[in-house]
Amino acid sequence: MADDDIVLSDAEIGIIDMIKSVTELLLIIGVPPPALAESLELHRDAHLAAGRVDAALVVDMVRDYVTDPARAVRRQALRPFRQEPAKGSA
Repeated sequence: MADDDIVLSDAEIGIIDMIKSVTELLLIIGVPPPALAESLELHRDAHLAAGRVDAALVVDMVRDYVTDPARAVRRQALRPFRQEPAKGSA
């Protein structure tokens, strides 16, 4: 392992996965990826300015997830489900 590798706890990995899931939902409902990526870059820059390099790297992981072209194809395929009216009742 290199000196600059980040070691995350199970809880931190779980939190990142949940953030990615919420981010995925935002993108599926129509938040433009560039707007979300720009917001994440602002957070990353704030972490770097405060000397929190590991936090900035975690934000970069989420930003890479947002801008991944393969994920964009999957999100596009899910968009019709968002536009269909609900079936049945709760």
